[in-house]
Amino acid sequence: MAPIVQDVTDGARQAAEATGRAVERVFDDPRLRERLPGGSLPLLGAGLVATAVVMPWVFGLAYAVPAPWAFVMLVGSAMLVARELRASGRTLPEAIVRTVDVAEHRAFLPLFTALTLTHAFVQLGASLASLLWLLAAVVLGFVQWRAFRVAPASTEEAARSLEAVRLQRWGLAGVAVCVVALLLPWGTGVGVPIPGLQLHKERTLYVGQDFSHDVEDKATWKWESGAGGTWQIAIPGRTRPGGQWVVLSLLALAMLVSLRRARAAVPPVVPLLVAGFVTVWGLLGMASLVGPWLFLAGAVLLDVAVWRDRR
Repeated sequence: MAPIVQDVTDGARQAAEATGRAVERVFDDPRLRERLPGGSLPLLGAGLVATAVVMPWVFGLAYAVPAPWAFVMLVGSAMLVARELRASGRTLPEAIVRTVDVAEHRAFLPLFTALTLTHAFVQLGASLASLLWLLAAVVLGFVQWRAFRVAPASTEEAARSLEAVRLQRWGLAGVAVCVVALLLPWGTGVGVPIPGLQLHKERTLYVGQDFSHDVEDKATWKWESGAGGTWQIAIPGRTRPGGQWVVLSLLALAMLVSLRRARAAVPPVVPLLVAGFVTVWGLLGMASLVGPWLFLAGAVLLDVAVWRDRR
């Protein structure tokens, strides 16, 4: 089992590194940077997030973020835009400056990035809003990846003990399994009827006083809201109630098992509690489908990894 976990972890790391190099070439292009105030990539990411939130609500499209999360992401986007504008030398009103002071906290941008990654994963689909979420996640994720790579902490994290390496392998493997399971069906539901034109046929019978009769057939097209009927659709695990919190928890666990400084910054019981929450959420959605069982297997990997590290 251990060689398989190591191969999965190494393959994921190599794929991430190759993707990072390709994205870096795009975002370092001077033609892109010169179009942004101060060359700020976070400003671009905040604009993409705000557009992805507002567009489905305005046009009544699918893949709209729930109202509480939409409010949180819009406020966060506005705070990030104000912060980046002030950093580029723009003068802002005094009331906005106080908000910028909060946005300059070192935990603000990582948290906003984690929320963006979470919604980009939950909103995956064939829509323009999904594409905007994905682009925003790539932009902000690249900013955080570069910030960590040039930080002194990245050198410290390179020197890890055998126990830390084992924790990272098992923990990241568990996270990867859970993420794949969230993309699979966890149940079925009724699809929304497709509106359209439907042919209505009418027949009228005319009878005269001499018992003569005449038949008139009439066909008209009428707009019906459910002309296409209904059908069953697969419900992926990421769209279950609480899916955003689970994806956010998986991101937190990936960071905790990978970074020694992150584990040192929180009480030792926190990884256990987060892993326990993920496991309980998976148990509540158990069904005779591959997705829930695969998720439970990943959750068990996470539980074992954080428990062994706690001991």
